[in-house]
Amino acid sequence: MHAATPGKSEGSVDVVCAAGKGIENVFIGLTGCTVTVKEQLGLKKIDFINAPKTGTETQEVTTTSEVANIKSKATSACGLVIGEAEFTAEYREGEIETVAGVETAKIAPAGKPAKSASQAFNTATSAQEAGEVGINEPHWYENHVPIAKQTGKSGEEGTDLIAWGKLTLTTVTLGVIECENEFGGDVYNAEGSGPPPGGGMAKAGEFKVDAFQAYDCTGTECETTLKSKQFIESEGLGVVVNGTTKEAEFQEWEGGLQPPVSGVTRVKIGNKTVGSTTQVKIHITCPKTSAAEQNSKAKGELTPEVENGTAEGSAPSKFNFGAGSGELEIGATPEGKVTGKLKAMGFEGGALITTAQP
Repeated sequence: MHAATPGKSEGSVDVVCAAGKGIENVFIGLTGCTVTVKEQLGLKKIDFINAPKTGTETQEVTTTSEVANIKSKATSACGLVIGEAEFTAEYREGEIETVAGVETAKIAPAGKPAKSASQAFNTATSAQEAGEVGINEPHWYENHVPIAKQTGKSGEEGTDLIAWGKLTLTTVTLGVIECENEFGGDVYNAEGSGPPPGGGMAKAGEFKVDAFQAYDCTGTECETTLKSKQFIESEGLGVVVNGTTKEAEFQEWEGGLQPPVSGVTRVKIGNKTVGSTTQVKIHITCPKTSAAEQNSKAKGELTPEVENGTAEGSAPSKFNFGAGSGELEIGATPEGKVTGKLKAMGFEGGALITTAQP
């Protein structure tokens, strides 16, 4: 079972079997009748409810299951059709119906999910403890301590982060460009973090880029063919006056931690929304000398892998760009592949900034 936000029917269940195997349901009284359920993933829907008293030893988890579209196959002896029949089954609460004095089991009408309750116990003392299902998203930690809840807005911007390193932008139209880079921004947990009860239901940690500077850039096309010097500058950062409120506002690239996939946690920087003011935006130029020039824009989002560091200062965390990090759009074409690593640490004192669940 895969948990979702408690109170929302968004959880799912997988049927996982050994290769070539399935769950075989054999029905007593129907000789030769077998209904087989093969491996299938992402069946909906499961709902989790944390109750009754949050944070107390009586808090338990109630799971409700009303799952549809379960792919199944029945043998001919089941009487569905001649030969084997594939069909979709449903799973929910059962009922006992009495007909002519005979009790018969049947599935309940839609809207009546099957329910089960789970309690947590301390393995050492056997005492009941508070149990909770959470969305278990990744969050930001500073020196192995969860970063306190902050909104990311004025006065609660988060924990200052600095990242630096060499990145390579490889494109079809502009060639290969390599730069030294520095990023400044904030990491924060908008709903808090930490283990349950409570912390496990907080949404993933977020990230904002306030400043970006690329320098000492080299570009094969720019320097070799165009006989000039490569330059990259950020866009969408700094201060702008809001035309409606007439107030000065900071511009930022948005970001946030992504749910781990195969044990890998990534941080999304920017977005792919057309016209967004918070996506990654850079201006790539190669000034005209005697030949042509480069004057291109790159935009979108990148999702580097987060590699947790091990020591404050000497072994900081890293953002690793490469396979799975996505591509920036050059003009309207997603062709800007970024590779390389950025080291990242707390701006004040070089604190170790890592991620963990929850």
